[in-house]
Amino acid sequence: MHLRKAVLENRDSDGFAKLAALLGEDVWASTTAATAQNQIIRIVIAKAGGLADVTVGDCLKLRLIEQRFATKAPSTPSSAAGSGSQTHPIN
Repeated sequence: MHLRKAVLENRDSDGFAKLAALLGEDVWASTTAATAQNQIIRIVIAKAGGLADVTVGDCLKLRLIEQRFATKAPSTPSSAAGSGSQTHPIN
Protein backbone atom coordinates (compact mmCIF):
# COMPACT_ATOMS: atom_id res chain seq x y z
CA MET A 1 0.00 0.00 0.00
CA HIS A 2 1.26 3.47 -0.83
CA LEU A 3 2.33 5.46 2.25
CA ARG A 4 0.01 8.39 1.50
CA LYS A 5 -3.00 6.10 1.13
CA ALA A 6 -2.11 4.19 4.30
CA VAL A 7 -1.82 7.37 6.38
CA LEU A 8 -4.95 8.96 4.88
CA GLU A 9 -6.96 5.84 5.71
CA ASN A 10 -5.45 4.86 9.05
CA ARG A 11 -3.83 7.80 10.83
CA ASP A 12 -6.52 10.49 10.92
CA SER A 13 -9.12 9.50 8.36
CA ASP A 14 -11.74 11.89 9.81
CA GLY A 15 -9.36 14.86 9.71
CA PHE A 16 -8.27 14.17 6.14
CA ALA A 17 -11.90 13.58 5.07
CA LYS A 18 -12.85 16.99 6.50
CA LEU A 19 -9.94 18.63 4.67
CA ALA A 20 -10.90 16.90 1.42
CA ALA A 21 -14.51 18.06 1.80
CA LEU A 22 -13.38 21.60 2.54
CA LEU A 23 -11.18 21.72 -0.57
CA GLY A 24 -13.59 19.91 -2.88
CA GLU A 25 -13.00 16.75 -4.89
CA ASP A 26 -11.36 18.48 -7.87
CA VAL A 27 -8.79 20.28 -5.76
CA TRP A 28 -8.16 17.29 -3.44
CA ALA A 29 -7.47 15.05 -6.46
CA SER A 30 -5.08 17.54 -8.12
CA THR A 31 -1.33 17.10 -8.46
CA THR A 32 -0.76 20.17 -6.31
CA ALA A 33 -2.94 18.74 -3.55
CA ALA A 34 -1.09 15.40 -3.76
CA THR A 35 2.17 17.25 -3.12
CA ALA A 36 0.61 19.09 -0.17
CA GLN A 37 -0.85 15.82 1.16
CA ASN A 38 2.60 14.20 1.07
CA GLN A 39 4.09 17.14 2.95
CA ILE A 40 1.32 17.14 5.55
CA ILE A 41 1.65 13.38 5.97
CA ARG A 42 5.38 13.71 6.67
CA ILE A 43 4.58 16.16 9.44
CA VAL A 44 1.78 13.98 10.87
CA ILE A 45 4.13 10.99 10.96
CA ALA A 46 7.00 12.99 12.47
CA LYS A 47 4.76 14.44 15.18
CA ALA A 48 3.00 11.10 15.82
CA GLY A 49 -0.31 12.92 15.95
CA GLY A 50 -3.21 13.81 13.77
CA LEU A 51 -3.99 16.46 11.20
CA ALA A 52 -5.24 18.89 13.87
CA ASP A 53 -1.80 18.75 15.51
CA VAL A 54 -0.08 20.25 12.44
CA THR A 55 0.75 23.93 12.88
CA VAL A 56 1.79 26.65 10.46
CA GLY A 57 5.20 26.52 12.12
CA ASP A 58 5.49 22.82 11.23
CA CYS A 59 4.75 23.61 7.59
CA LEU A 60 7.31 26.41 7.52
CA LYS A 61 9.93 24.19 9.16
CA LEU A 62 9.37 21.48 6.54
CA ARG A 63 9.72 24.02 3.70
CA LEU A 64 12.99 25.29 5.20
CA ILE A 65 14.31 21.72 5.45
CA GLU A 66 13.30 21.02 1.85
CA GLN A 67 15.03 24.20 0.68
CA ARG A 68 18.18 23.32 2.59
CA PHE A 69 18.35 19.89 0.95
CA ALA A 70 17.54 21.33 -2.48
CA THR A 71 20.45 23.75 -2.26
CA LYS A 72 22.86 20.98 -1.23
CA ALA A 73 22.32 18.95 -4.41
CA PRO A 74 25.31 16.91 -5.62
CA SER A 75 27.53 18.74 -8.07
CA THR A 76 28.35 15.72 -10.24
CA PRO A 77 26.24 12.86 -11.56
CA SER A 78 28.56 10.29 -9.98
CA SER A 79 28.08 11.74 -6.49
CA ALA A 80 24.28 11.62 -6.97
CA ALA A 81 24.50 7.85 -7.35
CA GLY A 82 26.38 7.52 -4.06
CA SER A 83 25.70 5.08 -1.28
CA GLY A 84 22.25 6.44 -0.46
CA SER A 85 23.28 7.19 3.10
CA GLN A 86 21.91 10.74 3.08
CA THR A 87 19.54 11.21 5.98
CA HIS A 88 16.24 13.00 5.80
CA PRO A 89 14.96 14.58 9.01
CA ILE A 90 11.28 14.19 8.13
CA ASN A 91 10.20 10.98 6.38
